[in-house]
Amino acid sequence: MGDVLQYLIDGTSGIVTGGVDGKALVAGVCSKGIVGKAYLIGKRTDLAAMLGTGPLVDRVRDMLTTGGQAPYVVAVPVQGQPGGYISGLSVNGGKAGGTLSGYPALNADVVVRVVTAGTIGTATLEISTDGGKTFAEPVPSATQNPISSGEEPTGATLIFPDDASLDEGATYTFAVRCPVGPVVRVGDESSPLPEVSELDSGVLDGAELVVRIVKSGARNEGTFQLSVDGGDTFAAIRTIPVDGLHELADYGVKLTFP
Repeated sequence: MGDVLQYLIDGTSGIVTGGVDGKALVAGVCSKGIVGKAYLIGKRTDLAAMLGTGPLVDRVRDMLTTGGQAPYVVAVPVQGQPGGYISGLSVNGGKAGGTLSGYPALNADVVVRVVTAGTIGTATLEISTDGGKTFAEPVPSATQNPISSGEEPTGATLIFPDDASLDEGATYTFAVRCPVGPVVRVGDESSPLPEVSELDSGVLDGAELVVRIVKSGARNEGTFQLSVDGGDTFAAIRTIPVDGLHELADYGVKLTFP
């Protein structure tokens, strides 16, 4: 989500008169509020109800804590950047470099390995989207190599220079991450994975979501707890909903229990 910017008010903005001690304007990303609207906030303001969660809320809370006896902050929500990313490219065992382009459409840990050395069009590549555990059948190399997992495109394209000469055994690795990252399981391998997906609002705030199963069972029987800080703290125990859906509106995502 990025960071936020802080500006001191000059004392003549109409908010207060006199000095500028304890007064500030801050802009950033949050899950609630109207983009571009200025919110006057003091120590008694319910930040969660007004602005939800996000870097702006975290920064405002810090400023109120350190702003003296009667601090006032004007908070302005701004539009966040689209979530997801394509990581940098790591080249191992080859002299030819490459670049990446595209927009993430599918979570993947990509390994492109050169099977047959040669120039572009002659060399062959095998592609893995699970970190090198399995590889698809070799395919001819090209200047632009769209990366797919089966028939599903990851949204990333590996680009080689036109005059590149690829070395046998060279690998090109990178990660593709959508706004909602992949779901991994720790513990019972036989338990089905819950699905995490975006709400209509899109992802609104970053979180390291951990779902802990407290009591085994089907929908309306089993119980679970949620953590949004990587497992440092957990919310109260809840029963798995009858329809299997649990929304985290402040974060713009929902859980679907199978």
